[in-house]
Amino acid sequence: RGAYVRLSARKACAKVHAALAAKFGRSDAPIDADAAVTSSVDEDAAKTAARTIDVDAAVAALDADGDGGVSAGDLVASSVDVLGVSLTDYSSQAVIRSICGEREQFNAELLASWYEAELISQSVVPVMCFADLRESLERARKASVSGNGAQFIVLEVTSDSCRACRKFERKFERIASRESMRGRATFLRLQTGVGKGKAAAAVCDWLKVEATPTAIFFKGKEEVGRFVGSDVMRFDRELQSVLDGTADAAAIEQQHNADNEQTQNREEQGAQEEEEVVVAK
Repeated sequence: RGAYVRLSARKACAKVHAALAAKFGRSDAPIDADAAVTSSVDEDAAKTAARTIDVDAAVAALDADGDGGVSAGDLVASSVDVLGVSLTDYSSQAVIRSICGEREQFNAELLASWYEAELISQSVVPVMCFADLRESLERARKASVSGNGAQFIVLEVTSDSCRACRKFERKFERIASRESMRGRATFLRLQTGVGKGKAAAAVCDWLKVEATPTAIFFKGKEEVGRFVGSDVMRFDRELQSVLDGTADAAAIEQQHNADNEQTQNREEQGAQEEEEVVVAK
């Protein structure tokens, strides 16, 4: 039930974001949102996006009661006419919370900050099961054959209980949202751990992921490398190497094994230190 509620709120935010882009997007900086489309987000709504929108015009159009800010009630009253999106009381409240937190209404400044943050977060597509991953890989395979579209997949495997993962996630999103990644790579995220379900764990096992965060690179449907750890600069260099076609598969595999060995050594060292402390007591 909780997961369903979160998904419904996410869909409402995605629809409003895409509708704002379509209605108020600045024509001088359009982007393609195909990489942000998943089964978790309404595909038709997410097809249109722009890097910036006219926030003043958007707030003025959505402000049904004319008090200078947009509340949940304003969204319910004006969303159909202004955005072409029908919002319930619940979904309107979810959008308001997403935009302005505990405040009751948002202004142009808050809308601008939220729009940019949503644009960045939507650059990474959530993967929840084998079907999601297969769909993305098949799309990349077709792109590699036709030469049209993103041929590369970058899959981030992360865990809620991993502190390094949380640090890495936002920077991963920033890289994914770069203009230079448009049409070259699709960025995915598989979240594992408590509460994420058996389907996500099964995908993680199938991919033979031994530590998080791990980034796996695919060209079409074939894995061409992987990166383990939270060093963003190293990840960025590795990503560029893969995209430019200069990655050494053997070197990548060697680095992957070394990273896993280093992680295992740290875990064993930590366990030994804990044992020594217990003995000392």
